Amino acid sequence: MAESGLPAWIGNTPFPPDKKKPCLVAEPSVVTVYGLGDERISPRIWVSTDKILISEWTVPPGQSFKPADIHAGDEPYYVAEGVASIVNHETGQVTEAKAGDCLLIPANCWHLVYNFTEDPVRIVAIIAGPVWEEGQKETVEQDTVEPKYYYKA
Repeated sequence: MAESGLPAWIGNTPFPPDKKKPCLVAEPSVVTVYGLGDERISPRIWVSTDKILISEWTVPPGQSFKPADIHAGDEPYYVAEGVASIVNHETGQVTEAKAGDCLLIPANCWHLVYNFTEDPVRIVAIIAGPVWEEGQKETVEQDTVEPKYYYKA
């Protein structure tokens, strides 16, 4: 873990901010586990710099990712497979997005993804800016009963 309490790969994949250069990222170098109990997902992290994070993850049929999440930057979701139901638990808004759709989750907007179908939902997510602002990570983790695990693939 870095001094901020975040895993060292956040903001440093594939390189730290002071060593940026063009590079091919042929496959994710980090796989994380996010969620509670049996409803865990394993985001594959392609890029996590100080300016952007790109990940891909799958929500199995009948499951969701929990706890609700919030980020400091805008977060577009590209639904690559399946039909996702994205919920803002603060407002009750539910948006359904199917394969080929792109959904924009504005900065500082709580969200959960549910898969109410019999097919997997695969999403490519991009977070602009830092993943979390000061204090946001702690807010998300207060809802988390079990720890999150991080490891290099």
